[in-house]
Amino acid sequence: MENTRVKKALARLLVEIGQAEQQVEVLRQILCEQDHFETYSTFLRLDRTRKGFIGSKDFLSFFEENHHEAHSEQDIKDFLIHPYDQDADGDISYAEFLKLVLPLDNPELRTITSQRPIYEIPQTQKLSYDIEYALLRLFDRLIKSNRKLDVLKLQLSSYSDAELLFSLLDKNQKGYIELKALNFFFQQLNLNIIDFEVLWILRSMDLDITGRVSMGEFKAMVTPVTPRNQREGSVDQQKRARPSKKPTDVSYSTQDEFHSSSRNKLASLVTPQNAKEQKHKPKQLSKTQELAENHEPFFAFLKIIIKYERELEILREQLCLRKDFNIFDSFRYFDRDGLGYVTVAQMQEYLAKLNLSTDFSALSLYFIRLNKNKTGQLRFSDYASSIVPKSKKIQSELKGHQSRFKEGALSLEEMWSKTTYKLFFEVFFLTVERESMVESVRQLMMQDDTFDPFKTFKAIASKDSGKFTSKQLHNFLIQNKFEVNEKEIKFIMERFDRDGDRLVSHDEWIDEFIPYLSLIHI
Repeated sequence: MENTRVKKALARLLVEIGQAEQQVEVLRQILCEQDHFETYSTFLRLDRTRKGFIGSKDFLSFFEENHHEAHSEQDIKDFLIHPYDQDADGDISYAEFLKLVLPLDNPELRTITSQRPIYEIPQTQKLSYDIEYALLRLFDRLIKSNRKLDVLKLQLSSYSDAELLFSLLDKNQKGYIELKALNFFFQQLNLNIIDFEVLWILRSMDLDITGRVSMGEFKAMVTPVTPRNQREGSVDQQKRARPSKKPTDVSYSTQDEFHSSSRNKLASLVTPQNAKEQKHKPKQLSKTQELAENHEPFFAFLKIIIKYERELEILREQLCLRKDFNIFDSFRYFDRDGLGYVTVAQMQEYLAKLNLSTDFSALSLYFIRLNKNKTGQLRFSDYASSIVPKSKKIQSELKGHQSRFKEGALSLEEMWSKTTYKLFFEVFFLTVERESMVESVRQLMMQDDTFDPFKTFKAIASKDSGKFTSKQLHNFLIQNKFEVNEKEIKFIMERFDRDGDRLVSHDEWIDEFIPYLSLIHI
C-alpha cells in the first residue's frame, strides 16, 4: 500500500515535470522566432557589468526594469538559476544560458538562432520591446513552474529517498532510465500517458542529452530546493572572469547554411565590425525608419496579442471539437444560481474548490477585458467569446454537443474526460495570462516618453471620420514593414473594436492603452 502511494506521488511529479517543460518550450520558441533575438547580445543585456556570468541580482534588475516585481531574489536563485546551474557556482554562465533559452524540439530554429550575428548592446540599454517581454514571460514561467514542482518534490521526499525512487523506474537495474522504462512504469499504474508526453518527461531529466537518465540526473530533478537552503555555508561569489568572446555552440550546429543577416535587420545596423563607428557617430535614419521607431511600442504590443491569439485559437479549436465539451456546462459550473452572469469572487471560489488558484488582480483583468457592459459581472455571451474559436464549422459542431450539466449532480471531472478538462483550463488560464502580460505592456508603454498613442492613431485613421478600418490598419503596418496576414489583422481588430462595428474609434483606441489595474482598485 505504501509502495503504491509512493509510485503515484512519483508519477504525478513526472507528469507535472513533462507538462511544465512543454509550456516552457512554447515560450522558448516564441522568443527565438524574434528575428533580432541573438543569444550572446541578450546575455550581455543581462550581464550589465560584464562579469562573464549572470547572477541573481542581474535577473532581479531585469524584472525590476520591466516593472515586474513578483519574484524575490531567493525565488530567482532557487527556481531560475539552480535548475540550470550545472557547475553549482550559483550563477548562469553563457553555456548554461543557452540551455535556458534555446528550444529543444525545433533543431532548425535552434540553429538559426545560434547563427545570428552578435550586435553591440550598451550597458544601460534594453532590448526591443518584443524580446524584453518574451524573455520576461519565459523567466516568469520558469520560476512559477519550478516553484510548483518543488512543492511536489518536497512531498515526495517525505515518502522516499531518490535512490529508492530511481529503482522504481530502473526495474532491470541498468543504472539508467530510458523511454521504455518510463512507459512501463505508467502502464503498471494504469495511467494513460501518451508517448509524446513521456518523451517530454525524459527530455526534462536528460540534462546531457544522451537519450537516457542517469542516477545523478534523476536525483537532481527530484530533489527539492528547500533542504538545500538549510545547509550551512554559502556559494562563493568570487568567480573567475569568463572570456567575452562568444563560444561556438558546436553541439547543435548543422551543415545547413542560413543567411542570418536577412533575418536580423537590427543586428545588421550594429555589428562588431562597425560598433566603434556607431558609438561615436549618430545613426542616420530615413523617414520610414524614424516613423517605425516612433511606433515601436505599438508594434511590440501587437506582436504579443498575435502570439497569444495564435496559441489560444489552436487550443480553442481542439477543445471545442471534443464531443464531451459543452460551453454551457463550463459556464454553469461557475454560475451555480443560474443568474446568467458570474462575479470575480464566485469564479475564484469555484476555482479554489478544484484546487486551482489564481491571483485576484489577474482574474480581475480577465473580467475587465471580457465584460463589455462594464458591470463587473461576466455574462455568458462575454464568457463564450473567450472560449469559442473563429471557425464557423467548429462553431456549428459545438452547437450540436449535448449538455451534461445537472444541478449539484456532476462535477467538471465527471462531465468531461481528462483531456477535455485539461484543454479547458489551458484555454482559461492562458487567457488570464494573456491579460496579465498585456497589462504589463500597457504599464511600460505609458511610462515610455517616446510613445504617443494619439500620434499613432492619427497615422492610421482617416482624418475625416476619426476611425480606422482593418484595411487602413493593414496599410499602415505594411508601410512600416510590420509583417502580418489577414487572420492576424482580424485578431488585432477584434482586440480594439469593442462595439463590433468593424471600425476602431478614438475612444476604443485609448481604452485599450489605459492600464486596467487602475480600474480594479476604484
